[in-house]
Amino acid sequence: MIKEAIDKAVKKQDLPEVEMMQAMTYLYDVEAMDPNGDILTYALQVSPPGMYIDPVTGLLAWVPPVDQPQEGNDVVIVVSDPDGNTDTQAFSIFIIVDADEDGYEN
Repeated sequence: MIKEAIDKAVKKQDLPEVEMMQAMTYLYDVEAMDPNGDILTYALQVSPPGMYIDPVTGLLAWVPPVDQPQEGNDVVIVVSDPDGNTDTQAFSIFIIVDADEDGYEN
């Protein structure tokens, strides 16, 4: 979870899903707030290929390629305010593979 920044300007309020089905779209709406009402900016510091975060809304989206590894899909989100205060959230996404399409992981 993103913790409060040094001046308590940025606070993360939720936790992301850390598992997803292969060939599905991963969406995560990063929710952060600034007690001073400053506008926050969202960025990816570390991410798998093709992942995108909207710098204004914090909506993260990713459709992993078919050959994406199941593990090691590390993500680090940075939230910052205009004064340069930042906070981060780090997590890793595990891709569930259902090779025989029976609804169960293989």
